[in-house]
Parts: sequence; structure tokens; C-alpha cells
Amino acid sequence: MPELKATESNHNVIPLEQIQPNPFNPNRMSEEQFQEYVEEVRRLGRLPKPIVIRPVKDEGDEYEIIDGEHAWRAAKEVGLKEVLCGIDAIDNFEAMR
Repeated sequence: MPELKATESNHNVIPLEQIQPNPFNPNRMSEEQFQEYVEEVRRLGRLPKPIVIRPVKDEGDEYEIIDGEHAWRAAKEVGLKEVLCGIDAIDNFEAMR
């Protein structure tokens, strides 16, 4: 696991390039809702809340999104290079829930 840049709130700042979407994501958002979210991220200059991720087994310093795929996509669209994340080591069953 890579050395993480810890924050005061027990979260870590992770480069977007190390985060990948979760194939089990059941959440949907309309294009209009997503663009509103992108504008909020742009206005704040950061995500409104941390993304929850888990380490990807056998992938070194790569992570999979558990909660926050729309935030991850918005961060990419706005041009953020890294985001605040909570890292949770959970199994596939929990990740699907």
C-alpha cells in the first residue's frame, strides 16, 4: 500500500488516477443533476464530501469506489487532481451493497 497523505479528519488525499469506478454501482443520476453537481464542485473547489474507496487486491496503489462515483466523475470533469477519501477494506459482498 502506498504512503498516504493523512488529514485531520481521518481521511486521505488520493490522486484521481489511482481511483477506479466500481462495476456494482447501482446509483443513477440524470445529466442535469450531474451538471448541477459538477457546478457545486467547481464552486467549492473540492468535493462536498469524501469518496469512500477500498484497496484493489493485487493492484498495488489502486482503489475502487464504494461510494461517490458521481463525485469522482465530477472531480475529473472540473480538473481536480486528487480528492479526499475514506479508505475501507471491505469484501465484494459489502461493496455491492
